[in-house]
Amino acid sequence: MRALRLVTVLALCVVVSACGWADDDGTVIVDNRSDAGTSPDSAVAFRLAAFGEPFTGNLLPAPLLPGSAVNLGQWHEDYYDAEADLALGGLVEWFDVWIHAETDNFFDIY
Repeated sequence: MRALRLVTVLALCVVVSACGWADDDGTVIVDNRSDAGTSPDSAVAFRLAAFGEPFTGNLLPAPLLPGSAVNLGQWHEDYYDAEADLALGGLVEWFDVWIHAETDNFFDIY
């Protein structure tokens, strides 16, 4: 009888997991859309923080050249602040950006 209960519980777990519980993570992509001909500025650092939290360290694996993008992986659905340091000395800031689950979330640099 105990074995039958265990099998039933395990079967229910499989059924529930197959029903497609919503994933709470969204993909974060930093996209440098600056025009190499008119404003050739590379992003040299990108930091992200959940609202009210301290920023992460630099998340870019290398400088982000004009016309290129980088996928920074999955981040939990929530409000975030972000900032990007540019090679020519500029700073791009985003405030209270909602990271949507199960989709690509772009931080565009112009």
